[in-house]
Amino acid sequence: MPKLDSYEELESYLRNFTNFDGDPVPYDRVGAFHLLLALVDNLRENSLEAGLEDLGELLTEEQAAFLARLAASRS
Repeated sequence: MPKLDSYEELESYLRNFTNFDGDPVPYDRVGAFHLLLALVDNLRENSLEAGLEDLGELLTEEQAAFLARLAASRS
């Protein structure tokens, strides 16, 4: 993982993540998902219930639909 010096660099790294070596292939979907789960745990532990509505408004329709598909695939 490269050294990241700003929020923008971290956001770009996560948005363009393929694997921890930075190679274009293979895509590490499990690694990417573990990064997402770490962020979910962070939000769950540190966010107030009242603030979740504000966060939900930041989701695009595509992001909300994808998260719903992920949650639905659990069963």
